[in-house]
Amino acid sequence: MSLLPNADTDADSNHPAATQPKHLLLVDISSYFYRAFHAMPDLRSPAGLPTGAIYGVASMLKRLGRWAGAAWWSTAWRPTM
Repeated sequence: MSLLPNADTDADSNHPAATQPKHLLLVDISSYFYRAFHAMPDLRSPAGLPTGAIYGVASMLKRLGRWAGAAWWSTAWRPTM
């Protein structure tokens, strides 16, 4: 996905992508990791490293991307004190 305008679609105002509003989706990734860490089973890599939270976050982001249909999206990490 590119943040640069597409010359093919932006030049044609009758194109469906040009008539629909474009949305930016911002995700608080800290809360996603917290939810995934506590919700996912204890999945581990062959080396024994925990991977459940990573898998859970990737799954939730994929589902959110399909549901929201945003043109752009970004994640933000909230440092803990």
